[in-house]
Amino acid sequence: KRSPNYRLVRLEGYIFSPDLPQPSGTVPLYRWYSKDRGDNWTTTQFEEEGRSGYPLEPNYGPPRLMGYVFRPPRDL
Repeated sequence: KRSPNYRLVRLEGYIFSPDLPQPSGTVPLYRWYSKDRGDNWTTTQFEEEGRSGYPLEPNYGPPRLMGYVFRPPRDL
């Protein structure tokens, strides 16, 4: 069941492998997954790495590093 306040955003670009060193000028890309909801999403905004009590627990987490991407423009 989709929440009524979800919105779709589409950006296209390159995802660099998480198995290689982080390229200069990139930021980590994380995937959050909820088995209970059957839902997942990705974001570059993750300041809680390594801490318990993730903001989305118990429904989402822990996050998985998917790779590295160039930082998106601020005006999106």
